[in-house]
Amino acid sequence: MSSNAKRPVGIDGMFFGVDLKGDALNVENVVLVNEYAKKANVVDAVSYYVTDPESDASKNIQKALESSFPKSEDRIKTTWALRDVDASHWETEKFTKENLERMKIHGLLPSAKFDESWYSKVVKESNAWVESWVADDLETALELRKKGAHAMITNVPESLIEGIKQFCMNGENFDKAIAALAKMRT
Repeated sequence: MSSNAKRPVGIDGMFFGVDLKGDALNVENVVLVNEYAKKANVVDAVSYYVTDPESDASKNIQKALESSFPKSEDRIKTTWALRDVDASHWETEKFTKENLERMKIHGLLPSAKFDESWYSKVVKESNAWVESWVADDLETALELRKKGAHAMITNVPESLIEGIKQFCMNGENFDKAIAALAKMRT
């Protein structure tokens, strides 16, 4: 991707989210992906999703990144993936700005299923970038926006973007936007 093809995303500019799962989430792959992103100049920041930032695996990845790249380089982010089915992830007191800084977490990736009160508290207290998953329909996307999410992950980007356009073109009338989106899909 040429630098002209970049389009800003959120407050951090263009970023590349890496969701390495299972055995693929290891130090070698994280360093390799970051090196590629840096050399190709495809993004301004690389975000790694971890489900347990205090695990040895997550700490090893952070140490490898710190030793592989200059400390002044702020393009490498670690994002905490949060699942609503994990009871410990509902405990909002751990998402303070200070605690996230201690764990070197720069962003949160919560499920869309956390409720509005959870989002309100976490977004306010963490002061972190919040990218939610998964918004595959306009209703969920609008709910996430209302909850304070800065960005969202979707499996149907074209449909969701078109739905948001319809929402805005219809004077932000939700019912009209949903009807327009439903028509578009048929």
